This record gives sequence, C-alpha cells and structure tokens, in this order.
Amino acid sequence: MSETNSTPAEADPLSALPACVDELAARYSRPPLEHQIARARAEFDHQRGTVCDDEDGFENHVALFLQWYVIDRPLDPDGPPVLHALRQGGAACDPRLLRALASSQHALFEVLDPRLSRPTGVRVLDLVRGGLWRVDLVQPMEGLTRGDIFEGRVLPWDGRVRFGPVFCYHPRGAREAVHDIVRHARQQRWPSARVIAALARMKLKHSRGRNVPAERTYTLRALLDPRATPAQWVAGVDADPDPDQAQEHTWNRS
Repeated sequence: MSETNSTPAEADPLSALPACVDELAARYSRPPLEHQIARARAEFDHQRGTVCDDEDGFENHVALFLQWYVIDRPLDPDGPPVLHALRQGGAACDPRLLRALASSQHALFEVLDPRLSRPTGVRVLDLVRGGLWRVDLVQPMEGLTRGDIFEGRVLPWDGRVRFGPVFCYHPRGAREAVHDIVRHARQQRWPSARVIAALARMKLKHSRGRNVPAERTYTLRALLDPRATPAQWVAGVDADPDPDQAQEHTWNRS
C-alpha cells in the first residue's frame, strides 16, 4: 500500500495539497521563524521517533511532519501556519485548499468497507474518537482491505469527505494489539494525537526488526513510553467506538 496519494494533478484538484503544504512550510520557516520549524522537528521526532535519511520511510516521515507543522502546531496564540495564511493572504495555494487543510481531522482509522460506490470510496472508523467517515476516492487505494489500520487525515471538498495526501499504515499482524492499545489509551482518556504518536513509534521499531512479530513491538509497555510533552496532550474521549452504533460524520461546507 502506498503511503502517499498519487492521483494525477489533471484529474484531481486535491493532488495540489502536497505542494501547498510544502509552500506553507517554507513560508513559515523563513527568518525570523527559522527557529520554529527546527524546534517543531525536534518535538515531532521526540514524540514519534527519529527516522534517519537513509531509512525506508524517511520521506513519508518528513511529509507527515510538514503536515503536522502546517496544520496542527501553533506558531503562536493565533494558531498554526495554515490559519495565519488564511488571515494574512498572499499564499500561492488556492484558498479552497487552505480551508480544506484548516478543517481537516487527523485520526487513526480502521477500514470497515473498502468497496463503496460514487464512484469509489471507503468507510472507515475513527478508532480513538469514534464515529464513521464515508470517504470518496478518485482512485481506489491499492491493496486496502477490511480491517486495515492507518493514520491519516480527512477533509471537506465540494460537499464530500476526502483523504489528505499522506498515510501511515500499521502492519496487519498488529491489528489485535492496536485494538488493545487503543482500548487502554481510551480508558486513560488519552487524546487521539498521543495515541497516534505512540503507535508511530511502535511502527518505526517494527520496521527496524523486520523478522520480529508485530505483537512484540505493539505492546502496552511501548504505549507507556513517556516521550510526548504533557502540555501538548489534552484529554477527552468518549466511550469505546462501536462501528454498529457510531454516527457517520460529515461536513456542511466545502
């Protein structure tokens, strides 16, 4: 499964999202903000683990970091770079893309139904916060099957729900362990961002020991590894998500 969305630009306006993220990251790391992106990268690697530039997954790690820096990490009390760009104007990105990024939700998803119509799509469950998303796809996500678990973003576009361009897939052999980890994290009222970061550290460890079964790296002990800055995590989750009872999410604006 590819960890980036590679739909051709001429087929889908959202294929410009990676370039938009890159442009915003460059704009909001120039002097006098160059210290911001360096500090943010240190925070990100501390939470998720450091990936060396000669390792598999390095480019995806950087892409995930840039998304987080642009969309989630506040520069100041006025919010992250994408909100600054929306207020200040002057960005090369289409304002509709900026609004979509600003409205996006970062989550840990499990595939419930990979074969939906209109013309193709997928139904996923937010494992930490609960709730269903029916996500439209321009192209099928190759290799996606029921039960797959991945980190990604959903965002509004033309009255529908779409995925962002970068994903982090967890090994299929870790599915039961991930459910146990998420269940424990929810009992502790951990927010989604903390759970996602902890699982990213486990995936990194698993990728470095390719012959080690996933259940040996995806563990509650690994979950309790104290890496994240406590002030960055805000508790608040509901009851365990049940795909048979969860309500389907949507946006009322494009």
